[in-house]
Amino acid sequence: AGQLFLPVPLLGYFRADAGLLLVALACTAAALLPWRRLLPATCVGLAGPMALFAVGLDPPRFRHGGDKPVQVLNGSTAYFVSVAGALSPAECAALVRAVWDVRTSWTHASHAGALAYFHFPWSANFDKGDDPAEAPLWSFSYGLRFLMGHESHHATHPQGAERRAAVAREAKRLFPLFAPLRRALAAHFNTTADRVIFGGDDGGWERLGAPSVQVYLPNMLWHTVHNRRTDAVG
Repeated sequence: AGQLFLPVPLLGYFRADAGLLLVALACTAAALLPWRRLLPATCVGLAGPMALFAVGLDPPRFRHGGDKPVQVLNGSTAYFVSVAGALSPAECAALVRAVWDVRTSWTHASHAGALAYFHFPWSANFDKGDDPAEAPLWSFSYGLRFLMGHESHHATHPQGAERRAAVAREAKRLFPLFAPLRRALAAHFNTTADRVIFGGDDGGWERLGAPSVQVYLPNMLWHTVHNRRTDAVG
């Protein structure tokens, strides 16, 4: 997403400024405690995973939902369609791998602040056209301005037209991976797969947004405080 997010042990992924601050606080606390001899081990234990992340690792593991229905939102009428067993574990793995490989093109959901919540390629819920030049030197939403990545608040600003075109081309390459979902929707509506139209499809639908993948990297604060969800959609 044009910005570095770091894995903080026991807590999860945070934007680099917040992650380094948490590590610094943990090391400071270890230095002040009576057993300060544990300080080196504390610092290594916290910084080690961050260093491994920096050299590049495989995508985080995911949990397949089995027969849990896939929730598909119809944007024009705002209702959900539940399709059970739309993607097999292997198909999910292929999609996760493909989306992970284009992670530099993800867009960070600005309202999530320092937490690792992204979407690719677009989000009608979050994308706005704010001017990135008006971002403050530091903010909870963006972090440090000179390190700011691709933020949803700036996604539709005219300045980002070239990036949007490049992201659209990358999203198009993912379309074959949505074929199982297209077939599942066709079966649900008792029609054929060629009659299921996604935004971004050829034939005049290119102007509409392509199917979006939401990415939540593991984070304890996200799942227990910021976005506590117990419904089928969450």
